Amino acid sequence: MVICITVIGLLIYFSKKLFNEPQSSTFKKITLDFYNSIYLKAQNRLKDSAIGFGYTGCKDITVNTFDLLDKLNIPFKPREKTHIVTIKDFVETFASFFRAGASSEVFMESKEDFELLLLKMADLHKVITFGGNAPHMALRASYENFNAVLVADIGQEEINTLKSLDVNKKIHFVPVDESRETSDIHLIFEYPAKEYKGIKAPKANKFYLNHDTISPQLLAMDKYLDIVTKLNVNKHAFSGFHLIQKLPANKAIKLISKVRGQWDLLRRRDKQTIHMEIGAFQDPEIYEAVIENLLLRADSVGINEQEVLILHTLLKKKTFKTLAAPFSDPSSVLQKVFEIIDILEEKKAVLSRFHIHAKLLHHLCYRGNNIKQHR
Repeated sequence: MVICITVIGLLIYFSKKLFNEPQSSTFKKITLDFYNSIYLKAQNRLKDSAIGFGYTGCKDITVNTFDLLDKLNIPFKPREKTHIVTIKDFVETFASFFRAGASSEVFMESKEDFELLLLKMADLHKVITFGGNAPHMALRASYENFNAVLVADIGQEEINTLKSLDVNKKIHFVPVDESRETSDIHLIFEYPAKEYKGIKAPKANKFYLNHDTISPQLLAMDKYLDIVTKLNVNKHAFSGFHLIQKLPANKAIKLISKVRGQWDLLRRRDKQTIHMEIGAFQDPEIYEAVIENLLLRADSVGINEQEVLILHTLLKKKTFKTLAAPFSDPSSVLQKVFEIIDILEEKKAVLSRFHIHAKLLHHLCYRGNNIKQHR
């Protein structure tokens, strides 16, 4: 795969040196001018069309992480677990990611423990809002004055919040279940690069915890195809695939195959552009099914730094890890990205854009005009 540019994160050789250069840096100017030209072309091309977003969303609750940990009073000992059942499992797994300065999203299997955790947070200061990649991307598109079609299985409470923020009135909302009042809840635990109970986080990051029962079903999928066909939408952005891991493996893999079938139907209509967000996986079987059925067939991919390391380890070393020590040096991350792209190219992927959204930097790898035909 040909890489034409890496923007905002800025390129391997210049990754450290360049950030100390003045804003008048010639390289910065060339890079940002090129990015701006792509952005303006996209704006001019898409103004009269719509972008579809699906299939999931949630309610985000953010609480002061250390206040909650102090209140829980559970030994802060790093022990990573792929199956989180109890609050103790959560604290120990969070400690392992905190020690690495890494991000993740995990499912808490016990409904009772998840509700108990919510109860423990009751008297702490919280920030509550809508969540999920699809709603956030739809709102961002609206801010840029593009038409957006949001088909996601979220509650009326979150839809009302989005409507209040949609100042340009560009989002067409399609609820899956109009009687649904609220969405699945995602708990967000942000942390700075600091020491807590003898353990130092090397970099700031965030950790998500959920007990989703709605999102894993991908119930918006069928309605999505019907709506975007009627509205003639040919640009799409999807997320939430990692949430299906709570399902039995055979059911999850059938859902992945169903998504692939939907994408195939979309592509038979006319030329389509499909973006997907990767997400955090703990189940290698489901992750490999997502790679083979969806990642190789997407035009564009969004992925965070930790997910880059996990994907790289799986593709290059044929081993699966839920936690890989993060590299804060952009050159190390980008080197792994280039190796991932080479491997995906060998697998006949059709990707034209690879977007890495790290905590503080964004890297955009862009193929340019030499885009292969979809297989």
